[in-house]
Amino acid sequence: MSRKDEQGLGLSADDIALIAGILLVIADAVALLAILKAREEKSTTGSELSTIAEISRKKTRGKR
Repeated sequence: MSRKDEQGLGLSADDIALIAGILLVIADAVALLAILKAREEKSTTGSELSTIAEISRKKTRGKR
């Protein structure tokens, strides 16, 4: 350890770059999870809407 590290935080440029890289990887992972969740919700919503449309069509056909 250098004297700066013993006295306080004293992060070097390499330390800061490493921390920034780790934060970047974490942020990318969270963004990927958000995209996957949005895709899942979109497909669920789409299938629910098509099911509702089918039920609605069947009801109107039966009334004629």
